[in-house]
Amino acid sequence: MAQGIQLERERFCCSLCSELLNNPVAIPCGHSFCLTCINRGLDNEESSGIYSCPQCREIFLSRPTLVKNGMIAFVVDQLRKSLKHAVPDPEPGDVTCDFCLEKKVKAIKSCLQCMASYCATHLQPHKDVAPLRKKHKLVEPTADLEESICPEHQELMKMFCQTDQKCICYVCAKDGHKGHNKVTTAAERAERQKSLQAARQRIQLRIQEKKKHVQTFKQEEDAVSHAADAALTATDKLFTELIKTMEKKLSHVKEKMTSRQDAELGRFRKARNKVEEDVMELNRKDVEMDKLYRTEDHTYFLLKYPKLCRLSEPKESPNYKIRRQRNFERVIGTVSEAKKNLHKVLEEECEKILLALTGAMGTLAEPQPQLSQILVSPMLPRPSFSTPGLQDPRSQSRHVRQQSENLYISGDENTTPTSVKQSPDFFSKQEWEDPDVIQVETPPVENNPRILLRRSKKDRREVLKARAHFLQYASQITLNPDTTNTNLILAKENKKVIFVSEAQDYPNHPERFAYTWQVLSDQSFDGRCYLEVERSGRGVLVAMTYKDIGRAETFNNCMFGQNNKSWALDCFKNSYEFRHNNNKTPIPGIWSSRVGVYLDHKAGLLAFYSISNTMTLLHKVQTTFTEPLYFGLWLSDGATAEISTIV
Repeated sequence: MAQGIQLERERFCCSLCSELLNNPVAIPCGHSFCLTCINRGLDNEESSGIYSCPQCREIFLSRPTLVKNGMIAFVVDQLRKSLKHAVPDPEPGDVTCDFCLEKKVKAIKSCLQCMASYCATHLQPHKDVAPLRKKHKLVEPTADLEESICPEHQELMKMFCQTDQKCICYVCAKDGHKGHNKVTTAAERAERQKSLQAARQRIQLRIQEKKKHVQTFKQEEDAVSHAADAALTATDKLFTELIKTMEKKLSHVKEKMTSRQDAELGRFRKARNKVEEDVMELNRKDVEMDKLYRTEDHTYFLLKYPKLCRLSEPKESPNYKIRRQRNFERVIGTVSEAKKNLHKVLEEECEKILLALTGAMGTLAEPQPQLSQILVSPMLPRPSFSTPGLQDPRSQSRHVRQQSENLYISGDENTTPTSVKQSPDFFSKQEWEDPDVIQVETPPVENNPRILLRRSKKDRREVLKARAHFLQYASQITLNPDTTNTNLILAKENKKVIFVSEAQDYPNHPERFAYTWQVLSDQSFDGRCYLEVERSGRGVLVAMTYKDIGRAETFNNCMFGQNNKSWALDCFKNSYEFRHNNNKTPIPGIWSSRVGVYLDHKAGLLAFYSISNTMTLLHKVQTTFTEPLYFGLWLSDGATAEISTIV
């Protein structure tokens, strides 16, 4: 069947281009040609004024008239369709015929004299013409014949000299490479193909790493865009409520905020584009390696192998660690505070807002030098003024130092400074079993921190007795990794938490705090419990909270003490502050690195203590708890906290 189709094809081929007739036309002698081919031939004879048939050489005194042959055109079209189905497409790695123009056909032989490859049709002259049949040497189809032929002996190079690291022919192997280690190209290719496969695996790993980095950059862009958009919306809403004189400042702040957003997104986009370019380049090289891997031509493989397998090491470390750019909510809080003081200190508050905006930028972990200009931009110093929920400890400490203080005891709504009456009766078992009967009185002048530190040894022994009473309610508490913010690290069997500047690559979890540097305990409490926390570094919030406190919502919904679902003691460097439902109460008292927390859930009692040589009540809350409570910690930059083992 295939031979019959091939014979039919030869009958309808143009004698000028050897291809099937394309738009066939006939000249007066009866021979048919492609319209383009015959016009080209007649144009070449136009200068002489004498025209001839390219096939029979009949002479015409004038340019012959071309007549379209509809019947032949129909037959050729049907034959072309038949050939399309009869001749299979070449497989990847096949050598194709150098003379098939319309459709590439697999070559069956290569000629060493012509330096070309032929399909069955175009090979026919080498079989029919005697000089070609005798003098031209045909070999199996070979790609890149010029590179595969030995320039000295005109033979295919099917051997490989391991001593000289080059391809040779059989004649070279006998004459010029005596005593050398020689193997066939197939054997050498099999050995080197193992190295090629290993190189491809490295390429694939690098591609996957680059794709992860691209995805990380996209997520960061979305996070920055979302936070910035939220900050813009809230800022616009608050500023529009101010008097008309604020409109100019509002425009200024919005411009700065948008500029910072664009700058942050621009940095990530530049970095992402660079990584995407790396991925494209690695993909291109992988395609070339795949093509080389599939080729059946051993010589071609060995010739191309050295260049393709020279895989340069990455110019930069692919391990980018990126901090979340989600601090824009600080801008919202700063704007709210500025609104309250607008009429008196308008200019001052606007400066604070701009500083907060600069601090909302966040940072990227330091990249390698090639990306340093993309990922790192100058940053203004972190603002030192107060924001709602994050008040400046210095302003509070100045207020606290002006007072003679010891203890604060209050309910949820009204907090009044008081001191615990430090007498042996106060620490009796009967009264501590019922914390509601704690005796209070107006603090005398001598009850300041320095005087309290000089209490008698007898009083201290009584304090230790009271602490021993609490220890019977001590609980084994661990921190829940699934709630840990990405800027916190757990240690010591999940009892210690450390703030780190670089965001950790924790898996996504609905319980994880997205924007606030917080963590909750594994255990919940609906009875009595007591625990102690040892802290160091900067500020730490020690809190009790309901489980449904926000995780990825607004700042107030997530931050301990900023909502009605949590009660928190803010431990500054040298002072305290109690927070609940966005209300803040400065607490004078003895500062210590250890804080005790006592909870009686059924009685609605929550108390915080300063633990050192003395045990001083810092604050007491009397309310009604409607759900089990979880212990929580918030850490500022550079802080650590550890749940003490007291059981």
